[in-house]
Amino acid sequence: MGGADLALRFGLELAALGGLAWSAARLTGGGRLAAVAAVAAPVAAAGAWGTFAVPGDPSRSGRAPVPVSGRVRLLVEAAVFGSAIAGTASAGAPAVAGALVTALAGHTALSIPRLRWLWRTRRPRPDDDPVVTSSGPPGRATSVQPSPAARLWSVTRIATRHCV
Repeated sequence: MGGADLALRFGLELAALGGLAWSAARLTGGGRLAAVAAVAAPVAAAGAWGTFAVPGDPSRSGRAPVPVSGRVRLLVEAAVFGSAIAGTASAGAPAVAGALVTALAGHTALSIPRLRWLWRTRRPRPDDDPVVTSSGPPGRATSVQPSPAARLWSVTRIATRHCV
């Protein structure tokens, strides 16, 4: 991804969060509920955006607090941008929604290689991400423990097997 595309993407993310805040405040009617909604909507969207990521994504740092497949990441991005567009349009700003759609189309055209990569990227298996810890001399690994993502995956798998 080039610098221009990353700048456009950053601007789109900020516009989406702003659109979510504005439309949440407008659609809730006003008062304290509007203030809470104006804060909660973009915080929830930013939380999902920053939490669910694909390890090695070229548009991010490469780190993934909760590793997901590329298709799940695309759904998260579509949900954030789609909510912002639908919210601004339904809150009375169709021109802003149209501008977001246009900018998003431009970003999509510039990032087709990333979108293809995301579409093909599967969720990493827990076995692929061991954390090496050392209690001995530097440079010598003495034990291998599963990463937090691997432990979460194991617990989730066990829970769903016994609860469903």
